[in-house]
Amino acid sequence: MIIIQIIIISLLVFAIHYTMLPGEIFGFIDKWWQKHEDDYFNEADRLNGLADELELTATNRYDAAEIDYKRRDADALIKKANFLDKLSQPLFRCPVCMAPWYGTALYWVIPWPRLWLPAHDWVHWLIVIICTLGLNSIVVRLFKEDD
Repeated sequence: MIIIQIIIISLLVFAIHYTMLPGEIFGFIDKWWQKHEDDYFNEADRLNGLADELELTATNRYDAAEIDYKRRDADALIKKANFLDKLSQPLFRCPVCMAPWYGTALYWVIPWPRLWLPAHDWVHWLIVIICTLGLNSIVVRLFKEDD
């Protein structure tokens, strides 16, 4: 019976992932997210470019401070963009990374006894989620994007 729960949750996580792919109903989320990541990286590149130009013409300590501020701002923007990228994996870009988060919500929301399956239990939940992670990683490896 536990295998049925694992398969159901895995398929639902893949369905959620699929709806967020570009061109699908919630594909705009990925597009919006990617735009913000790119904006942060582009602004960081612009600030680093300005700092490089200032280094060539720096004549006093105020220029050095300005260079330092621009570098710090660029580093902060790069950290934000990297954080957004890491956060996007469990939200909608990676079915394996999505499994513990969406899988947990699905496990506790689905009325398993109505489907003649075991009721909610903490140990059972942990086993189902870990096995769902394994199943999703196998499926992702079997069906790579380039196939």
